[in-house]
Amino acid sequence: MSLILFSHSNEKHLSDWECDEKLLITSPPSIELLNYPKTDQQVVAIGGGSVIDSAKIISKRMVIAVPTTYSGASRTSHAVLWDHKNHRKVDVETVKPETLIVKEYFEKCDTRILQDSYCDCQAHLIESAISKKANAQSVAIVNQAQKLGHNGTLTGLINMSLLAGDAIEITGTNILHSLSYPLTLEY
Repeated sequence: MSLILFSHSNEKHLSDWECDEKLLITSPPSIELLNYPKTDQQVVAIGGGSVIDSAKIISKRMVIAVPTTYSGASRTSHAVLWDHKNHRKVDVETVKPETLIVKEYFEKCDTRILQDSYCDCQAHLIESAISKKANAQSVAIVNQAQKLGHNGTLTGLINMSLLAGDAIEITGTNILHSLSYPLTLEY
């Protein structure tokens, strides 16, 4: 049995997959998602950070993340939940998903979404580079990611985003993301 999580913009890809159950994700994961029953099913997440984080939260098993943006969520072992009632974000430790790249999904993604996720990817790289937790490995990952991103090819940008996820897995986020949280909660 399998469960597929997806966003509206990725509904077009569902015919590529066999599943027993589908779950549409319409917003970033909120604290209420902790009440969703954990599943033993194989979970496939097709989408960006919100979809992938939601899958990581509800799965008892490994998640197969099929990213469609440059968020890097497919390479981290944590997820962010939003507690709108108490105006805060909650970090949740999860299992790091397996990542499956389907290049055509990026090609079919809305340009604006890719541009926004590119900014998130760059924030991850900058935060990793300036982090107090930066080490030789994270610095090497950031440098490699920036080289790939500068070549401007889709493959380079996808690999840049995966490496940004790897870097932020080592260092965590810091001031750039902290500044965005109040805006995210409000808007």
